[in-house]
Amino acid sequence: INATEQSQVVISILNTVGQVVFQSTNTLSLGANTVNIDTKNFASGIYNVIISTDNGATTKKLSVTK
Repeated sequence: INATEQSQVVISILNTVGQVVFQSTNTLSLGANTVNIDTKNFASGIYNVIISTDNGATTKKLSVTK
């Protein structure tokens, strides 16, 4: 995750029916940040990853295959 400033971020992962299957709050530093998420308990499929900050939110796709 590239951050333009140091900030708190909430990462939510939703399944295809909109249920939150994972959520965490992290502090990002300026620049590139890596957030590791253990997906071993996720079922195979497509998930929406919502990254929310005080300045707004963005959504990315996550594909889990086993």
